[in-house]
Amino acid sequence: MTAKTDLAVEAWELYDEGNFQRILEDYAHTTDPNVHDLLILAELKSAGKSTRIHSSSGIFSPLVAGMRARASGMHSAAAEHFADWLARKDYCCESLVADFIDSAKKAAGYEMMYKILSRFLSANRYLATIAQPLFMSAFQTGHYRESLNIFETCREHINGNMSLQTAALCMIHLGRYRDAERFLVSLHKKISGTEYEMNYEKVRARYAPLIRKLPAMEKQKNPSREELMELGMTYLFNARYQDAVRIFESLSEKYANAPVRELIFSR
Repeated sequence: MTAKTDLAVEAWELYDEGNFQRILEDYAHTTDPNVHDLLILAELKSAGKSTRIHSSSGIFSPLVAGMRARASGMHSAAAEHFADWLARKDYCCESLVADFIDSAKKAAGYEMMYKILSRFLSANRYLATIAQPLFMSAFQTGHYRESLNIFETCREHINGNMSLQTAALCMIHLGRYRDAERFLVSLHKKISGTEYEMNYEKVRARYAPLIRKLPAMEKQKNPSREELMELGMTYLFNARYQDAVRIFESLSEKYANAPVRELIFSR
């Protein structure tokens, strides 16, 4: 190993630790192209911009291209650069994975995200960072069984009302209808602390008879969030599962930040 390569390893370790200022201070006058690229990356991470010119001869050049694309708002290009790097290179760190996730989300690159993050799940790396986006990207790309498996095996890293609703949708897609019903109703216990079985029967008793009102409910123009949830739950508890999926997914898209309690149990 050459002295220059030694410097690159040392500088990368600082980058891995998030010690960007130390890189800028210790290697300001480097002539090593690899370390020079890490100087650019450190500036981009700490200041959001860099006026340094990078050479394609440095091994970190693809990362520089990705980080510059990200800083310019070109998230699709950034995600592709990061994905290519994460698939082929040995140099990796959690902050880089997080940067890839951020760009891939903004570019709606769910298939790319699912493919790359699955590699880290298999290696049991960065679970706190990858679990939630991997779970959601698996769902978005139609890998419902894998999405539910991720939810069940990485449960401690997957939080939020939207994740709980997505897990229930996976169950519906997989034909686990009663599990989905009970899962949705069990959210009430999580939120309110009341008894599970009583909630389930109470909610089922409320929605099953609404089958008579479905024609009128379906004809509503510009339905509110609560009206859509009412329609979805009525479909669910009357075995109209594909219709329920359609409604729940439209709710997920339109009201991603709405509390589940407000959507399901407020009325």
